[in-house]
Amino acid sequence: MAPTALGLPISAPQLPKTLFLLGGYTDKSVLAHAPAGGEGDGIYSVLFDPEVGKLKTLKSSRVETNPAFIMKHPKLDIVYMTTEVIDRGSEVLVGRLDRKTGQVDLIDRKSVHGRSTCHIEWDTAASHLIAVSYWDSKITTFPVREDGMLGNATQVYSDPGSGYVDKQNPDRWEHLAHRQRWPHLHQVNRDPYSNEIYLVPDLGRDQVHYFKIHEGRVQHLGVDQLRRGGGPRHMDFNRQHKVVYICGELD
Repeated sequence: MAPTALGLPISAPQLPKTLFLLGGYTDKSVLAHAPAGGEGDGIYSVLFDPEVGKLKTLKSSRVETNPAFIMKHPKLDIVYMTTEVIDRGSEVLVGRLDRKTGQVDLIDRKSVHGRSTCHIEWDTAASHLIAVSYWDSKITTFPVREDGMLGNATQVYSDPGSGYVDKQNPDRWEHLAHRQRWPHLHQVNRDPYSNEIYLVPDLGRDQVHYFKIHEGRVQHLGVDQLRRGGGPRHMDFNRQHKVVYICGELD
C-alpha cells in the first residue's frame, strides 16, 4: 500500500492485463512441413497478468483447419486467421472475439485461391486485407467492410514461378527434400519509411519482392536477389536507421 499526502494508505493502480491469442495446428497431415508434437483445437486465449508475471489459459476454441496466423481488427473485436493446408485451397477465417471469456466464434470464411496461407496485412488504404500463400506463391486481397466482414477476393496475384504447383502437384515430401525447387512467398510487410511499398521474402528463390498494394490492387515493382541458399522467411525493420532485418530459414 502506498501512503497518501495525509499519511493514509491507498491502493496502487493495477497494471492492465493483456489477452493473447495463439494459433495452432489441428491437422498436421495437410501441412507443408512435418512438425513434432500433437494436434489441438486451433485457437487458444491466454491472459498475461503483469502484477504476478504469469500467463493463464482462458479458453480453447475449435477452429479448423490449422489457423496458424492471427491478426486482430484495429478497432473491432474481430480477428482474421489464415489456414495452412496444401491439399486444397486455404482460407481467411473471420472470428468474433469475446474479451471476457477469450472465446473466438467463427462467423465467416473466404477462399484465398492459394495454398498454405501464412501471413496477412493491411493495404495502404486500410480498406483491404492482404493474404500471402506459401505453397503456390500467391498474394490475395479482400475488401473489408465497416463491420469488419470480408468481401470476396478483389485480386489474386500469382508469381510467374507458381505454375510448378499446378503442373507437377508436389507433395510435402518433395517439398521437404527440395525446399527451393519452386517459389515460396512467406510474408507481406509494409515499409514503415514510405508506408507505400510492400516487401515480400521469397524463401524458394532467395529474393525480396517489392509491391505496391493499394485499394486491393497488386502491382509488382521489382526484386532483389539475396545470398543463395539462405531461404529468407521473416522480415522486420529498424525504425530509426532504415535497416531491414531478414531471417533465413535454411542456413
